[in-house]
Amino acid sequence: MYETAKAERPKDGKEDYNWIALGHDLEKFVAHGLRPSRLLEGANPARAEEWMRTEGAILAVPLDAAYNEENACNFQTNMEIFIERAFPDQTKRVRIIPPFPAEVGKKNYGQYAQPWGFLVQGLNPPYADLLVNEHLWICRKFGFIAIDLKLRPTTFVASLIGMSKRLKDEEDIVTAVQDTIVDTNGLFLPFLAQMDMTSDQVMDIVDSVQATPRGYALNGKDTADNINEKRKPTTDSAVTMWEIHVQPPLSVLTDTRDSLHDEWIQIFKSATFKPNERYRGSENGQSQTPTSPLRLRGGRDPKTVSGQIQIAALNIKGANSNRTKKKWTSITNMMINHKIAIMAVSETHTDGPLAENLEHRHKDKFHILHSHDPDHTRANGVALIINKNMIRNDPEGTTDLIPGRALMTTVEWPAGIKNNIIAVYAPNINGAGTNNANFWNTLATRTNGLPVNIILGDFNVVEESLDRFPPHRDVDSAVNALKTLMEDKSLEDGWCLANPPPTTNFTFGHTLGTHLSRIDRIYTSGELYNKALTWSIENSDLPTTDHQMIMVTIHDQKSPYIGKGRWAIPDYLINDETFLTTVEEYGRNTLKEIEESEPPTHGRIQAKFPNFLRETVNLARKLAKAKSRKINSTLARLEKRRNKAIAQLHVNAHHLEEKQYQIMALTERIREVENTKQARNSTTASMNRKVYAESINKYWCNWGKDKKPRDTIHEMKIPQSNPTQYTTDSSEMATLAADYYNSVQLKDLNATPPEERETQIKQHLSNLQHISDTTAAPMTTLISYEEVAQALKQSQTEELQA
Repeated sequence: MYETAKAERPKDGKEDYNWIALGHDLEKFVAHGLRPSRLLEGANPARAEEWMRTEGAILAVPLDAAYNEENACNFQTNMEIFIERAFPDQTKRVRIIPPFPAEVGKKNYGQYAQPWGFLVQGLNPPYADLLVNEHLWICRKFGFIAIDLKLRPTTFVASLIGMSKRLKDEEDIVTAVQDTIVDTNGLFLPFLAQMDMTSDQVMDIVDSVQATPRGYALNGKDTADNINEKRKPTTDSAVTMWEIHVQPPLSVLTDTRDSLHDEWIQIFKSATFKPNERYRGSENGQSQTPTSPLRLRGGRDPKTVSGQIQIAALNIKGANSNRTKKKWTSITNMMINHKIAIMAVSETHTDGPLAENLEHRHKDKFHILHSHDPDHTRANGVALIINKNMIRNDPEGTTDLIPGRALMTTVEWPAGIKNNIIAVYAPNINGAGTNNANFWNTLATRTNGLPVNIILGDFNVVEESLDRFPPHRDVDSAVNALKTLMEDKSLEDGWCLANPPPTTNFTFGHTLGTHLSRIDRIYTSGELYNKALTWSIENSDLPTTDHQMIMVTIHDQKSPYIGKGRWAIPDYLINDETFLTTVEEYGRNTLKEIEESEPPTHGRIQAKFPNFLRETVNLARKLAKAKSRKINSTLARLEKRRNKAIAQLHVNAHHLEEKQYQIMALTERIREVENTKQARNSTTASMNRKVYAESINKYWCNWGKDKKPRDTIHEMKIPQSNPTQYTTDSSEMATLAADYYNSVQLKDLNATPPEERETQIKQHLSNLQHISDTTAAPMTTLISYEEVAQALKQSQTEELQA
């Protein structure tokens, strides 16, 4: 039996290290969602994995202290004194181990893993339980939160945005989520079945679904009333999202970077929740067509959705000098790699000759529309680049609204729907903001009476103070001019609506880290916003720009469903020595098993081959993942830490300057990794051109081929349906087509009796020319292994031989 644990508070003149009894407001404090694996992301990976396997250990997380060597040393000293005073009998057993952080970047910005913590190891179980159960410990000298290394999931699973902004729709939203969970064709039931959950346990989870309205204040000022309105909206106009809470399938589990709970959350993120019929009512009781299904922030998985385009905007910081002209190739490659259909690029510095050259050079794959200022050819400049593989129709009515500053064109997507798009590069705000304000006023005048669906680009002005750091409002004249234009065109800042305050992010950072802002934006109409799947701010593949790319994915709700497609072994593994050697070994083992099988019947031989294929595919997947994991995981880790640092800016007022430098250091490091990845791809392409160019080979022949985009069948009639019905599911359309062509093969066969048909077949075959028995005799001889090898060596490269 263990002794009863109790925390002491000695009175010896060092009471600053004694724990303080918490008041009523804090005694039940719980830091929800603290995950050891996430807290240790800033630590050395090997040390973090070792900690996660340490039985009986706990994690002490400092309160409000950015990581640096001084803070780490002070916290370790304070913790040692606290343990010695609170648990004097445990002092000799306890070890307090620092996190041993990893370096970030090449520059000396240091490591700021927030939050971070120390491993406390060696406490007897009652004392460890006491620390964890009390959770929050505060002394006059310092404070910390104690947790064990287990994951205790919270009930929060997702934030739904989009369709409902009415408080009275809570019941319908809950029903929509419940219906999706119990859908037999969905992902939830198979996941729960893998966990051996009974039907009663599943229904307990379904019954636990709750929807809580959340909102934010439109005036952007935090007052007591506004904060309450964010937490508990009292009017429909204040509702911007619904928090969904569901009882987790597991109450306690071992925390890993990809736990079962992460998989559970990911299913919610990839799901689409559709309202039922009774959700279609309006305030006055009349029938009202819903604008779109409810969706999660982040939307459906883009890899599984067809009929969608990505629209992006990026300031490229000049591309008309010998040093920067290569950016245009990087931009077009980026559009292909990221599957971007329309991109607005600003600060292009283009002139007439460059514009003509670009249009001619890229005419097979892109429409490149330019607007340049003839009086300032090495400044300003804006362009719209349209990917012909994704937008089939040519743009119409291109208008140079403000030379070098604003360009408008009309794009038809989806079929039959025309969208007016304006790309802008607004002037910087001067002292009074007149340049920027005059730009928006001029744009409003020149588009008066014209419907506009999208305005995107570099706005050089923000509407809210949270979009700058340090936070401050831009001059009223510029802000009001922008708001007036957007209200007149009924356009909304989509990223802000999808990521309401206090969420924030930035697209531009001063090279010294002194200023951050979200000046690159995409404003869309309400109709397009309801079709948006994801809004993101991403790093571009350009090495010499200090802006990030803002991007939105828009889905055509009438488009067919298309799956992920057929997986194939990546091309770069075909010449991989490890892959080829291992596959050869698999093949030899399979042949040996076939030869040793008794007896070597046809059925047993055929059964061996699928096993060989399965082993080969598994090996290819494993090697492909390993080859891409290092650089991709580095990017993901850096981006996650940058997002965490940004999230802390408005939460904690301490060490603001250090946080700004940290964000810029992480951004610069991400850009370096992206550039390394891009340079590797460019080097491979360049070497292929040097080796294979201008010679008769597959590479050079494909180089000049016109790669025409493929047409998509949007719907297919279901035969013999009454009334006539159509399907938009690609797999169902494929089945219908296969059934039709199979039926064509069998058409009219039943008209001839089987015996007569067989006689006719033999008669027709006998009339065909055939070789004599003497000539056919050698063909019955078994072919040797050497003959097969010789035939393959003499065959044409990359051609399938019979």
